[in-house]
Amino acid sequence: MSSAGKKPYVAVAVVYAVVCVALWPVPLLGLLHAESSAVIAGVGFFASGLAALALFRRGGGLSAVLLRLETLLIVPWALLTVSLLWRANCGYVQGLMLFLLFAVPSVALAVALAWALDATGWKRRGLWFVVIGLGAGLLPVAWDLGLHPQFYTYNHVWGGVLGPIYDEELAIRPGLFWFRGLTLLWMVALVMLGRRVRRRRERREEIEENEERTSLSSSEAWALLLVAALIGLAYLFAPRLGFNTTGEVIRERLGSHLATDRFDIYYDSTAVSPGELRVIADAHAYRYHQLRQALGVEVSERVATYLYPDAKTKAALTGAAQTSVAPVWLPRPQMHLLASRFESSFGHELVHVFSREFGGILRASPAVGLVEGLAVAFEPPDGLPPPDQQVSAAARYGAGLGTEPLGSALASRLSPLGFWTGRGAVSYTTTGSFVADLYRRYGAEPLRQVYASGDFESVYGLPLDTLAAQWAARLDSLPDDPEAVALVERRFTRPSLFERRCPHYVEPWLRAYRTGNTALAAGDADEALQHFGRSIEADATKPWPLAAWGRLMLARDETDHVIERLEAAVAAADTLADPVLLSRLGDAYQLAGDFTEADAVYQRAWDETPSYRREARAMLRLRRDLSADALRILLASDPPGVRAARLAETSTAAAKMLAGLLWAEAGDYAAAQAILEEASVPGGQPERLAWTARFAHAAGDRLAAAAAAEWAAMEYDERGAIHAAAQQRDYAEALWWLILREDPVLGSPE
Repeated sequence: MSSAGKKPYVAVAVVYAVVCVALWPVPLLGLLHAESSAVIAGVGFFASGLAALALFRRGGGLSAVLLRLETLLIVPWALLTVSLLWRANCGYVQGLMLFLLFAVPSVALAVALAWALDATGWKRRGLWFVVIGLGAGLLPVAWDLGLHPQFYTYNHVWGGVLGPIYDEELAIRPGLFWFRGLTLLWMVALVMLGRRVRRRRERREEIEENEERTSLSSSEAWALLLVAALIGLAYLFAPRLGFNTTGEVIRERLGSHLATDRFDIYYDSTAVSPGELRVIADAHAYRYHQLRQALGVEVSERVATYLYPDAKTKAALTGAAQTSVAPVWLPRPQMHLLASRFESSFGHELVHVFSREFGGILRASPAVGLVEGLAVAFEPPDGLPPPDQQVSAAARYGAGLGTEPLGSALASRLSPLGFWTGRGAVSYTTTGSFVADLYRRYGAEPLRQVYASGDFESVYGLPLDTLAAQWAARLDSLPDDPEAVALVERRFTRPSLFERRCPHYVEPWLRAYRTGNTALAAGDADEALQHFGRSIEADATKPWPLAAWGRLMLARDETDHVIERLEAAVAAADTLADPVLLSRLGDAYQLAGDFTEADAVYQRAWDETPSYRREARAMLRLRRDLSADALRILLASDPPGVRAARLAETSTAAAKMLAGLLWAEAGDYAAAQAILEEASVPGGQPERLAWTARFAHAAGDRLAAAAAAEWAAMEYDERGAIHAAAQQRDYAEALWWLILREDPVLGSPE
């Protein structure tokens, strides 16, 4: 090969090297994984395609050019592998698989497109290649994300995005493999098209055609038609193959539908009981009323709420496993939530639905921080310190906010780069506190205006720096809140995806633990025990699999074995022992009859449990009051309803309260309400009332639920637990609003 013939290959290698070196300093991109593979696939498409055009003009053959350009992918693979010397990549094998899946077909497609364009003899074939490549790289993204309720996109040019940035675990769906197979079909079609165009040009230059060539041309035409038909069928069945997700596909998979005044709620009836559905429908009605009053707008269309039974189903359908989302850009307002996280995420996502009405052309603010800040600012009370208290505590004690002054740091968190690359809890809570401050001081109308424009000075008459400084000064004047300090020490110090040692990597212990929980939920305790054991073998320091294993072993009367194993784990953890591990060790001592040691371990678990985790603390109090026989019933692997019935036969109030929780877990909310209303234990009154309110509501008794919630709020106030009291008071207000709305005598509060 001449030196001139080598230049395009050298140029491609240099481009790869420059790009990889540029990626090295970027935490999420400087290692071999999904994000860097997409970058290399996109760069490789354009670099290889343009190089192939130059080589074909010089007489290069298709096979030789394709082989050498594919071989050059060794350069980015090697350079992104070298980064292992200074950056851990625990998911290297998965990253390598994605690299091959993204980059290899993209380079092959680029060479095939160059081959077809070269055959045409058009002028400016390089320009045509770039235009086609940009169209293929960008237009499908607009189609996928702009018109479908999905948070992944697959692409022939650069591979794709597998899910939202906040999902730690990548959703690698079967559709990705089908789609890359389609990319190779496109490659075959372009190669065949290039050959056919070349043959036609050759025939035009000949005086007459021979029969053999005519026959070959005819067979190639049929082959090309067959490949084109396969490509067409793939696009026709794109939702079934997993290239796209339509609302129809999601609704068919979930299977059940409830229509209310303003909402269509789609759910899986195996994951949402009738009682839970009643609570969910009521929450839709009240939170809509609440936000309409606060923001001064009405949602112009019916809203769709999709409730997924588990993260696996949600990831398979939308590409977002754990993250709750409300895609404001879609024509119809909608929310996608895990059913198990409805209470914690619905209020937040519904704010996004309302913000579509004043979000301008994009239906969202150009200041990205305002998008999530608005949602946080109008979330209902959750029993935890509100955003103001959290940010104040973090600024005062240096928990996760860095060294920059609070007011100055806010501006960066409003920008896309600053918001998305920062720690999620910090970005969300900080912007939420700031937006709440603007609302309290200026009201809803200017807040809607600044949300649409992002121009603070034109709306408020003050620059952002001044508004932020005023907000920071107000936070500085807030009194100390011990609960807020404890909370931000955990939330604000959690590293972002860009800071993590091994982003996207799910450790073996966690995979085994999740599988064990799935088996346990299906009623297979033996299989669950095996998986929990594998989880412990993978990492014996993790408390959750140890506690789960301990429960099943205690149910088998392996008390001494459990004590030995958990004592060793607690000793290894020293003062950092997790409360869940200590609680299970306390159970073991209780069953062994060593009540003094059990009480001491339970007390240590109590001390290690943050004060804002009130229900967890209440559960510890109840366990300490159980007899060994009652505790053995609680820990058994029998279904919740069976254990509830056995506990209800005991005489102690603690056992009856735990029976109520098990009845609720079994879906019998009326039984749960009844037994909790008669049970009472010293020191556990507010939690009992809060549980009673929740279960009475699910059972359809709103009046009893409202009374219990009001009583719980008063009890929490007496304890000084003001945030828990605020949550219960908000719940009581919601219930009274629902009662008044449907009362034919009192009429509607609208």
